[in-house]
Amino acid sequence: MPFNLIILCRVLAVCLCGFSGSESVHVMQVFEYSLHKSLPDTNLNKRLRNISEAHTYNVYTYGCTGIFEKHKLLFSFQITIKLKLDEGLVRLVGLNC
Repeated sequence: MPFNLIILCRVLAVCLCGFSGSESVHVMQVFEYSLHKSLPDTNLNKRLRNISEAHTYNVYTYGCTGIFEKHKLLFSFQITIKLKLDEGLVRLVGLNC
């Protein structure tokens, strides 16, 4: 995915999710922080993977600042399931009880 497309997706996510002004600023700040902290690489696919991994970690740590300790495990589980669904390693049917 081209770099400009990643930024566009983030901006659209902020706009479509109905974030207020301050929330959208925080979402973009976390994303920009992830861009700066992710490992650089000349290979585009590796660079995008590095950005994705850094952003996943930063979203988790940012999200954990606003939730109670007892909810962090569920938050971790939710992020993990979403990632595994995207990778095709977990089927949604298997999650329905």
